[in-house]
Amino acid sequence: MIFSIFVAFLLGSRHAIESDHVATVCGLTAMKQGIISKTTAIKTFALWTFGHSVSIFLGAIILISFSVTVIHKIGHWLNAIVGIAMIFLGIRIMYLVTTYKKNLYRSTTSKQDNHAPSSFSMGVIHGLAGSGPVLLLFLSNSTSTSFAFVHLFVFTLGVLLTMLVVALIFSYFYHEVSRKKAQVLVAFQCLTGMINFILGGLMLVPDIIL
Repeated sequence: MIFSIFVAFLLGSRHAIESDHVATVCGLTAMKQGIISKTTAIKTFALWTFGHSVSIFLGAIILISFSVTVIHKIGHWLNAIVGIAMIFLGIRIMYLVTTYKKNLYRSTTSKQDNHAPSSFSMGVIHGLAGSGPVLLLFLSNSTSTSFAFVHLFVFTLGVLLTMLVVALIFSYFYHEVSRKKAQVLVAFQCLTGMINFILGGLMLVPDIIL
């Protein structure tokens, strides 16, 4: 039992640092203009993680209530939605960098693009799209539904704590760079935008082929 719970925690930690997760949260933080405070960056990561955690338990309820086939169909469409959202996020970041470049140097407060997808909603979509295999693993290998939910709780705890570490690292980076080296910040925002655009496109490739 202890070993399985430990594995659930490790799976959560591994799940948190998947490329599309980190790229999305960094992209949402990159939507900010001006000096990006550590609190702002951590809040972005926290909202995404909260949305992701809520969706995992929501997905578990859906999986228990409906058939596995329905879950696979939903996951297929949600992956496409995640890809589209990441492409949109990448475009918005590039647009902000090119259109509001002067504001990145002049602004002393952090502002967010009003048209940017919220961190919470992006976390929900990512959670529903990517947690299907994990839900199937826990629910099919647990002796009871309650024990499966214990594993899911530990899994989300792994996601939360790992994302907290990532948030602390990136919040320090964003704050120091936006405060001292605006040119480096602009370059990093451009890179973040391109990564989101490319990863979003790659997520859509299987759906286009199928």
